[in-house]
Amino acid sequence: MIGVPFENMDLVFETVELNVAIEPDAIQLSIFYPYRNTTSYNLCEKEGLLTDQEALDYLQESVLNLPGLSPINIAFFNRLFHRLDWFFKLLWKSPPPLSTILLGSAKRILRYSALQIAIIWMWKIIRPLKRIIRNGFVTIKGL
Repeated sequence: MIGVPFENMDLVFETVELNVAIEPDAIQLSIFYPYRNTTSYNLCEKEGLLTDQEALDYLQESVLNLPGLSPINIAFFNRLFHRLDWFFKLLWKSPPPLSTILLGSAKRILRYSALQIAIIWMWKIIRPLKRIIRNGFVTIKGL
């Protein structure tokens, strides 16, 4: 789950690294949503984390205003968590001094919201193209 109260980027990266370490068979990610009349909702209301907006899609939007995690960050990690898991696994398999440097660099780069937006949009473009090519709608001579 992503976007829980008091979560920040460091905690999200810890979650990705935990998934890399334990190698689960499947990953299911959702965005935290505090339902009215629950302890979670009351906590969010007390801490001033609730926004005025209603989520149209609980799987893609957050209704919280988290100081350490922007809505763009939440959308990025929600959409691409599986890809980050795969990417971090590759970095972890590097020799120890190199893996530490690469993981640290990747985390610093991924903190930039503008880069996160670009990655999301690139993924929206690349994904359908991969599907089209895989389904044989596009043929490339010599391949």
